[in-house]
Amino acid sequence: VHSDGEGYAAYLTSQLLHGTLSPPVARPDHLVPAGTGNVIKYPVGTALVQAPAVWMAHAVRWCSGIRGGTLTPHHSVAIALCGLGFLLLGLERVRWLLHDLGVADRAVALTLVLLPMGTGLGYYALMAPGMSHVYSFAMIAVLLAAARKAWCTRERRAILLMGLAFGLVVSIRPTNAIVLLALPMVTMGHRRTIRAWLLAVDRRALSLGAVLLALILSIQPLLWYLQCGDWFVRPYSGEGFNWTHPELFRSLFGAQKGLFFFWPLLLLVLPGLVALGR
Repeated sequence: VHSDGEGYAAYLTSQLLHGTLSPPVARPDHLVPAGTGNVIKYPVGTALVQAPAVWMAHAVRWCSGIRGGTLTPHHSVAIALCGLGFLLLGLERVRWLLHDLGVADRAVALTLVLLPMGTGLGYYALMAPGMSHVYSFAMIAVLLAAARKAWCTRERRAILLMGLAFGLVVSIRPTNAIVLLALPMVTMGHRRTIRAWLLAVDRRALSLGAVLLALILSIQPLLWYLQCGDWFVRPYSGEGFNWTHPELFRSLFGAQKGLFFFWPLLLLVLPGLVALGR
């Protein structure tokens, strides 16, 4: 648990190890001033999905008679196993989704190998499980699989899972909301309009899913309020995109942080888009 991973975990360690989240206890560079105090800079979603594993580890630590305000191997092992577990969860949901879309077994198998070994996913799951990346991947996969099932079957549980998954996707990293642009993919093979789906869907399940989504999204502003007295905070103030100076080529192919420079196997997306279009 290092770097930004400590900041994500601070939501849990501040409460478990120091007995307080107001004010939060974290490294100074993981805090930003806001309202009447400081808030943890990072979104809460990663801590939410790690919470069951970390709570269990803390219980084992407590039963072992270990006290104090520092992380122990119990927490590190819990987060390591959590990262591996979410990697497997995400891969299993990708497998189900591709099979349901009619993709051939050989292509599904190749995809499941390339995702962790041909991109940064494997590194973040196994070497940096405290970071948010593997949890974003897993919850996006869960969301898309649930959306596919909800579209094809209008199953009530799938609709509720959509609300839960999308809430966690955005809570882990707000810019993950761009995944909404991928939702049309899950409708392939079913020539049904969104209007027809809305007329036939279980309205109660849809309402409950919306409530579940709202409840999850409300956790972050509630934590901000508890930490500094403000309901809305811009923890990344001063950081963002410079829209007047785009760096598209360097973002994709540059040697510093270029997507395709470091993970060239992702270029297989391009012929894949041609096949998908056909």
